[in-house]
Amino acid sequence: MITINDFHKLVGQTIMACQCIELDVKLMYAGMMQGNFERNLAMVRNKALGPVLVELEILDNSDGHPYFSKNDYELLFEIKDIRNYWVHKGYSSFIYLSGDKWQEGLEAQYNKIYAVYKKLSLMANEAQNIRLDVMKKFGRM
Repeated sequence: MITINDFHKLVGQTIMACQCIELDVKLMYAGMMQGNFERNLAMVRNKALGPVLVELEILDNSDGHPYFSKNDYELLFEIKDIRNYWVHKGYSSFIYLSGDKWQEGLEAQYNKIYAVYKKLSLMANEAQNIRLDVMKKFGRM
């Protein structure tokens, strides 16, 4: 039986995966840009993920050998919506229910976020590996 603590933990892991991916994307972009890495990073650090992804995708595809596939970019562009859903609405479908309905709602949301987390977890690992490769390739390590 799924508990509320199981759900809390998975929500936290999902949000953490989103944040790791976002930071890796910004580090990759700053690393791939010409010029001083620290200045590049300062320029993108507080930008929203969407605009940075647009710029990264253009830069990433500029040599014909992108790190991320088209499907990867589709998931990356969904991260903001995924994160916002779980932060703002993840609990709302069951939190005020009672009895069996509460447990059913909790389990339904848990199953939903588990599927999302599996995709994000894979993407977080991929993004981290790509970031490390970018940093090495562009002499940023």
